[in-house]
Amino acid sequence: MKLVYFINYHNATPPRLQKQTISFYELTFVFKGSLTYLVNGKEYVVKEGSAVFLPINSVRERLQSEQRTTYTSFNFLVDTPPKIPTLLNNIGN
Repeated sequence: MKLVYFINYHNATPPRLQKQTISFYELTFVFKGSLTYLVNGKEYVVKEGSAVFLPINSVRERLQSEQRTTYTSFNFLVDTPPKIPTLLNNIGN
């Protein structure tokens, strides 16, 4: 696995992500608050205790939010595509 990017936001207003086709896998865990993504035209609301997994070549956009959120996001590359659903609810509970 090759880590491309990592970010940890703590109790901050998350920035909007412009619509783009991603060239990596993305896995984002939400610990407090929520994030709203548009992935390949479908909306996903990622709430506290949930995660979102975006496959390589997904068209993704994250909508602007004024809500303070705590989340961690990993962008990575692997040789074998992971078999993970897009939305993972109630993780860590």
